[in-house]
Amino acid sequence: MSLKSCLMIVDVQKGVFKFKQPVYNEDILVSNLKQVINSAKRKNIKIIYVQHENDSFLKKGSEEWEIIDDIKPITDENHIFHKKFPSAFKETDLLDYLKQEGVDKIYVAGLISNGCVKETCLDGLNKHFEIVLISDAHSTFYKDADKIIHETNEEMESKGATLQKCSELW
Repeated sequence: MSLKSCLMIVDVQKGVFKFKQPVYNEDILVSNLKQVINSAKRKNIKIIYVQHENDSFLKKGSEEWEIIDDIKPITDENHIFHKKFPSAFKETDLLDYLKQEGVDKIYVAGLISNGCVKETCLDGLNKHFEIVLISDAHSTFYKDADKIIHETNEEMESKGATLQKCSELW
């Protein structure tokens, strides 16, 4: 039986790109995200966007809370989930939606590697989804970002996720 897949773009919001410490390899990240989104669209793979909300730099409804223009969904075909916790599953309707759609494989990309991307992957694995972390389509703004991204990739693989590069997808 083949798996039904979706692409999940986590927290690629304007406010995350405005810190003093920039998102590591921002241009490459955005280019890779555009590539995987376009590829998913061509293959009719559902795309899910996740937006984080907090009381500081990602206030719901603010410009900083918005998904960046380069990858912003332009149709209602895409589903957007709003969250207040690192995992996209915690206190959202995401799990119900994925079950309703018959999704059992989730390709994960976005921000930040050592936070919401990691927690969403771990929670997805714990909920028995097959998780594919797109190893060159997530990043962070923390110091030593290249090391953090590498460590996140290794940890997710050790926990049961599959790693794939943008060029290896679909």
